[in-house]
Amino acid sequence: MTADANPSPDQATESEVTIQVTLPAALWRRVAEEEHDWHTPIDEMIREGLDTVLRRRAGLRAVAEWEEENGAITDEELAAAGRRLFGEANAGQTA
Repeated sequence: MTADANPSPDQATESEVTIQVTLPAALWRRVAEEEHDWHTPIDEMIREGLDTVLRRRAGLRAVAEWEEENGAITDEELAAAGRRLFGEANAGQTA
């Protein structure tokens, strides 16, 4: 991305903003194939990807803050969370 081609977040007054993005050619080919195969517009894929990254990072920040205040999450706590989220059958599986 080039800084002069994209508006700063403070300048983004419209409901949508057009930006310029540079991608590796191999990634672009994969995106174009997905667009064709799944009939998903590229801008929708980009929005979904950015939203996923931002939510993941927010979750990682929240865990880091919690661990800073309470200590590292233990294996037992992870297993208990797995049981709450996924039931007994998948409790031991962590990603």
